[in-house]
Amino acid sequence: MSMEPRSKQEDSGVVNITRAIEALSPWLNNPRRTIFKVEVLVLLAAALLLVQLILGYCRRRWHNNCFIKYGLQVPCKLMNPLIIYTLGTMQSSPIKNSSYPVWAGFLIMASAGTTAVRQYDFCGSFLNKSMQVMGECFLDGFYLLMFAVLLDPNTYKSAWDPQVSGTLKESTASSNGVLELVLVVTCTKFFVSLWLVAFAYKYNIKQGTLLDMIGRTIHAVSREETTANDAASDSCPQSMKGYKYEVCYRLFGGGSITIDQIWDSCGNSAHDGNALKDMCLSYALSQRLLRQQYFGRKVYHLKDHDFVFKKLLHSQMDFKRAFRIIEVELGFCYDFFFTKYYFTFFWSNLLPVPLIQCLILFKIYLILRVGVFAITKSLVLETPNPIIEVGISEADYIITILVVVIALLVDLVHEVFYLASNWARVSLACMHVRKYCYESNAFIFIFGKVIGFVRRVTLSAALRNKIHQYSFIFGWKPQPDPVEVSDAVKEAIATSLISTYGSNLATSGETSVRLLQNQMSDQYSWALKDLCQLEVMLIWHIATEYCGISDDPSNENGTNPGSNHRGAHLFEYVLQLLRPDSRRNWIAQDSHRGVAVHLSRYCAYMIGSVPELLPYHEADIAELADEVMDYRRKLSGFFYRLPEIYSKMKNLEGTQEEDDPRTMFQKGVKLGKQLERMPDRDRWEVLEDFWPKMIIHAAASHYTAKQHMQHLENGGEFLTHIWALLAHAGILNINRNKDQEDRANPGSGHSAAT
Repeated sequence: MSMEPRSKQEDSGVVNITRAIEALSPWLNNPRRTIFKVEVLVLLAAALLLVQLILGYCRRRWHNNCFIKYGLQVPCKLMNPLIIYTLGTMQSSPIKNSSYPVWAGFLIMASAGTTAVRQYDFCGSFLNKSMQVMGECFLDGFYLLMFAVLLDPNTYKSAWDPQVSGTLKESTASSNGVLELVLVVTCTKFFVSLWLVAFAYKYNIKQGTLLDMIGRTIHAVSREETTANDAASDSCPQSMKGYKYEVCYRLFGGGSITIDQIWDSCGNSAHDGNALKDMCLSYALSQRLLRQQYFGRKVYHLKDHDFVFKKLLHSQMDFKRAFRIIEVELGFCYDFFFTKYYFTFFWSNLLPVPLIQCLILFKIYLILRVGVFAITKSLVLETPNPIIEVGISEADYIITILVVVIALLVDLVHEVFYLASNWARVSLACMHVRKYCYESNAFIFIFGKVIGFVRRVTLSAALRNKIHQYSFIFGWKPQPDPVEVSDAVKEAIATSLISTYGSNLATSGETSVRLLQNQMSDQYSWALKDLCQLEVMLIWHIATEYCGISDDPSNENGTNPGSNHRGAHLFEYVLQLLRPDSRRNWIAQDSHRGVAVHLSRYCAYMIGSVPELLPYHEADIAELADEVMDYRRKLSGFFYRLPEIYSKMKNLEGTQEEDDPRTMFQKGVKLGKQLERMPDRDRWEVLEDFWPKMIIHAAASHYTAKQHMQHLENGGEFLTHIWALLAHAGILNINRNKDQEDRANPGSGHSAAT
C-alpha cells in the first residue's frame, strides 16, 4: 500500500521535470535569440538617449524646427516603457549574459535623462506635481528591485536566509561595481525629484508648513530689499548701491549675496566685469520675475519703478543694454522651466562643498571602473541560483564598450555645457563676493579660465530675436517673413515707455485708449473714441497697411488692374508660393516706416497666432479678427494683386472724409486715406509713435504670466521682453486687479475709452 503513493510521486516528479525541459527547450535550442533581443533593446535605449542629448541642446538654437520639437518628445515618452520591458526581459529569462549588469546599469542611468531636457507641467496643481514626483520615486525603486533580482533571483529571501546571505557576501562579482553606480544614479535622481517638488513648487504651499519656514529666508531678504531700496539715493545709472536683489544664497558662506555686493566686488578692472555684473543682474531679475508674476508671491518693490527708469532706461539711449539684460533674464527663466541647470546652480552654491560636482566626478570614476572590467573582458555574473549563461560574443563586447562610452560622454557633455552656460558665470561672480574654503584665488582664476575656454569652443544659444509678421490685407497671399528686432524698434519701445510711465507711474491706471487720446491730435480721435483696444488695433493695422501699399513702388509697375482673368490670378498665386516675393521685407528696418509696419504686422500676428498672450478672451479676439477677414474677402476674394486691392480700398464706399464708416475695415481705410494726405515723413512719424504705445498696452497684463513662460520653449516672443520690463517697473501690479475684468469684456474696463 505504501509503494503506490511513492510511485505516483516519482511519476509526478518526472512529469514536472519533463515539462520544465519542454519549457526551456526554446532557450536551449537557440540561446542567442534572447541575447540578441536584449542587445537590440539596449541599442535602442542608447540611441534615444543620444537623440535626447543632441536635440535638447539644439532646442534653444532652432526653436521652431518641427523635427527638434516633436523629435525630442519621442525619447522622453518611450524611454521608461522601453527600460521596464528590457529589464523585465533580462530578469525573466533563464538565459543570462555577463554583460547584463552593465546593460541594466546603463538603462537605469538613461532613465535619468539629460540636464538639457526637462518636461515642465504648467497646468498641474501642487498635489498633482507631488503625486507625479512620488510616481517617479516608485519607478526608481522598481528599477532598483529589478536590478537586484537580476543579480540575485532570491532577493526577497537573502535578508532572511543565512545560507543565501552568506553566499552573496562571499561573491566578488564585477557586477558589484555596476551596483554602486546604479545606487549613486538612483539616489541622485531621487534627490532631484524631491528637491524639485520641495523648492520649485514651494510657493504653492500654505503657510505654517516646514517648506514655508524655509521660504521665510527669501522673504526676509525681500524685506531687506524694501528698506535698502528706499534708502538708495545714488542716482548714477551705473551704480547699484543699496539694491539688495538676491543673486544666490550660501548657507555656510555668510548668507545671501545681493546685486549691490556683486557690483562692488566685480569692478571694471575685472575681466569682462561689466558683462559679468549685467549677467548677475539678469539672474536676480529672473528670480524676482518668477516669484512675483508666475508663482504669485509678494515681493517688496517700492523702488522698482526707479530701478527701471533710472538704472536700466536712464535715457532712451540705454535701450540696447536694457533689452540685452532682459533677453539674458528670459534665458534664465527658460533654463528654470526646461532644463535642470537651476538644480545644479543652487546646490553648487548652497553648501560649503561642491556636492553636485563631487557626485559627477564619483559617477565618472565608477563608469571608468566598469569600463575597465568591460575592456579587460573580466565581467562575471555570479548569483546563488543556477542560470543558463551564454558567453560574451564580439557583438556583446562592442555593445558593452559602446554603452559605457555613451554614459561617460553624457556626463562629460553635461559638465561642459554647464560650464559654458550663464549659470557658471554667475557662480564665478558669487565666488568674488564670498568664498568657501576651497575657493582660493588660484581656484577662482583657473575656474574663470576654464569657463572662458569652454564658452569659446561651444555654441551659444539665445532666445529668438525675431518678430513674426502678418497682414490681414494679404489674406491668402504668402505672408511676410519674420524680421529681426531692429535697434530702431527697441528704441521706439524704450522712448514710449519713458514718455508714458517714466515720470508718473499713476498714468498706468488710465486706459491705453485714453492715454492715446490725450497724446495724439484731435483729428484722429474719431479712430479711438468709444472703441475697445482690439478694435483700435485692427483699425490702425488696416490704415498702416493701406499707407504701406500706397507707398509701394510696385503699385505703379504692376500688371494692369483691368486683367481679371481668374486663371492668371491662380497662376500668380502658385508662383508666389514657389518663389517668395523678395519685396515682402524690403522695407528699411531703421526707418519710421519700417518701425510702424513691422510693429503693426507683429500685433496682427499676435491677434491671429498667439492670442493667449493678449489680455482678452481668445473667443473675442477670434470674433473681431474674423469680422475683418470676412470683409476683406468680400472685397477682393481669395486671389488678387496689391494694385487691385489698393484700388478697391481707395474707392470703397463709406470711407470718404465726410462719411461715418460702420465696420472696422471701413474705419481703417478711412483713417489710411486721412494719413495718406499727409507728407510721407509726418505720416510715418505718427504711426511710429502710435504702434509702440499699442504693443506696450498689449503687454501690460499680469494675467498672462504662465503663457509667456510657456512660449519660451519655442524661443519666446518680443512681447515677453516688454512684459518683463513692465513687471520690473511695477506697472503690472497696478493693473493686477483689472486683468480679470479686461479679459472678460474686451469692450469695457481696462481696454475701453470712457
